[in-house]
Amino acid sequence: MYYKLSNTAELDRVENELNLHFKHPKIYETEKIINGFKENTVSIITSENPHIIDYGIWGILPMPFNDDWEAFQQVSNTLNINRADLQTNKWYKDAFLNRRCLIIITGFFTSFIKDGSVYPYLVYSPLKSTITLGGIYNILEDGFITCSPILSRANSFIRSIHNINSKMPLIINEAQREEWLDTNKKQDLDYFAYCSQQTELKGHPIAKEFYKNDIIYNSIPEPVNYEDLPLFN
Repeated sequence: MYYKLSNTAELDRVENELNLHFKHPKIYETEKIINGFKENTVSIITSENPHIIDYGIWGILPMPFNDDWEAFQQVSNTLNINRADLQTNKWYKDAFLNRRCLIIITGFFTSFIKDGSVYPYLVYSPLKSTITLGGIYNILEDGFITCSPILSRANSFIRSIHNINSKMPLIINEAQREEWLDTNKKQDLDYFAYCSQQTELKGHPIAKEFYKNDIIYNSIPEPVNYEDLPLFN
């Protein structure tokens, strides 16, 4: 699964690339490693307000919900939503039909197992541009937004550096963003999944300290060469 993301884009770059402004620009921060287990926020565009960039807590909660985010995540991890669960889980389905979002990042992390060891990779756009993930969201009674990215079938590139499972975050490219956020139209997930699989991506292995939640330093996402491990940057 995908429990860490990266967003290194400065505010001006995000606004220029997406042609949108932040609702609260002064609280925007870049973060090389966003740890989903730490109740972190991510920058999002919602179907309710598609002309502004807002913030959401990563890890969707049901509506209504009055307990702590951490308490819910301990019993039902919602940092990722499998595509198939959108049909079988009632409140996931309701969110997909009525509350879709774009989650703004510059990269995500995969895991590759080789000879009994696991190695992390950072995946990003070859243009070093922002990436928008397709997600769903709910709004709590206090106004806070909670959200989660959807996982779909991985393309061949992701499978070459992520052999833990066959999933990847659903990437919504520029040509599909407006359509994804339009909840007035019935959307075909097969179409968005196909477009996601065609997305050109690059990646490189990074330091194994990535897996230690209590060790975070700025150089972790930098390329690291491991013997006999593919390097794609």
